[in-house]
Formats: sequence, structure tokens, C-alpha cells
Amino acid sequence: MRVAGLVQRLPLRILEDVRQCTYLVTDKIRRTFKLLYAVSQAMPVVTQEWITETLQAGRVLRMRLCGELPGRSHAANPVRPEPVHGWRRAAINPYHLKDRETEKTYDFTLAHSMELARHRRVLAGWSVFAVDVASLGTIKADDYPELVAANGGTVGVMRGKDCGAAHTDGNAVHRTHGRLAKQVLHTEAEVRAALSDRAERVLIIGAEGSREALRRLLEGRPGTRVYTYDFLLSTFLSQELPLNNPAIQVAWQ
Repeated sequence: MRVAGLVQRLPLRILEDVRQCTYLVTDKIRRTFKLLYAVSQAMPVVTQEWITETLQAGRVLRMRLCGELPGRSHAANPVRPEPVHGWRRAAINPYHLKDRETEKTYDFTLAHSMELARHRRVLAGWSVFAVDVASLGTIKADDYPELVAANGGTVGVMRGKDCGAAHTDGNAVHRTHGRLAKQVLHTEAEVRAALSDRAERVLIIGAEGSREALRRLLEGRPGTRVYTYDFLLSTFLSQELPLNNPAIQVAWQ
């Protein structure tokens, strides 16, 4: 029986907007907006077996999050507590998605990513400036700012030769049908100032086709690392910053 048919017999609703969900049901790890957003919020990612078992039980089976002690309350978007020590992932409900093949491909484990996301936001305190945002795989250009904000970062999108930046604070996100409304525009000089003031907490994202804009922006700052959009996808999925991985850096100089 399809998921939709099962859900009709339960006190559950199927929603297309992952921001309104408390569970994500899927059969495989895919780097889609829905899954990456769910990971950022430590939202349980479960298999269809969770629905069938819930149906048999006649009630919605509660899913513990990674790092959550048995008996603790669960909210859709919980406030991340201090890490819980002495309780291991072995106690996690078996309906959490496990996809060893994809986890090996991307060198991460979903359970560990969920545990990290529950305790902190991976981009908290970071400013992310993206030059000439482009779509990557199933992630649309307009999805990047929202995913950065969902992971606690501040994002600026610089487009074209003028490198005007649309700035969004991770704590004050304005959405219109899932897209971030553009806010304060930043000049190239302001972006350089941010690099001068706190370069150790600034991430520059670009592509091979962005070299001209990157050279202008980073003039006088040789050695500045520029990361690819795959760097962001890896960060969203693993909940760790692969800062020293040369495979996802752009040779802009």
C-alpha cells in the first residue's frame, strides 16, 4: 500500500512543505532540499515501515532523536539542549532511515549528523557569501540562502559583475513560498570589510565560472579559500565543515 493510503487511516497529514513537518518519510538518502532541511532541524527521517508499524499499533509511534534520553519530550523543532552523555545511538528507534551505500559515498552517517544538528547549528557564527549562485543537482539557486539560514548562518548572495549582495540573517528569515525575501544590499567594499574584520568566520562560495568576480572581490587577499557549492551540500548533510578538503575548493587565483 502506498504511503498516502496508509496515512489516510492515521491521525497524520502528508505535507509538501518540509518546514511544516515533524517527520520526513523516504526510502533513500538524497541531497534534496527536503532532506537537507530535515537534517538541519534534527527532524526524524524515517522509513515507510514506521507508518505501517504505526498503523498496526493504532497510534503514532514516537521517534526518539539522536542523543535524546528515553522519556524526554519531543517537539517538531526542539530547542537544542546540551549534549547528553552516556546514552548511545543503540537506543534509537529502528525506523530511522539507514542507507549505508549512500552514507559511504558521501562519507558520513545520518545518525551522527542528526546528533550534531540536535546539539548545535553547524553554521552558527559564520557568514556565507556566494558568488553567482547556481543550481546544483536537485538544489535550486533559491534554496541555498534558506538552507544556510536553517543551519544558523548569515548569507549574502552576490550576483554578476557588481557583486551586489542580498543579506539574510539566520535568526530573522522572511519567506515567500519557501524563498527568502531579499533584504539589505551590500557593496563589494562592504564584503571586503567583512573579510578584513572576521575572515576566519567568513566562507566564500563560488564556481569556476566566477573567477573574474572572485579575483576582483579578493584582490590583495591571496590564499583566501573559495569553496564550491558541493561544499555547502556536504556541510548540510554531514553537519560538519569540510574546510580542509581541496576537492571542494575553487582555484580562483
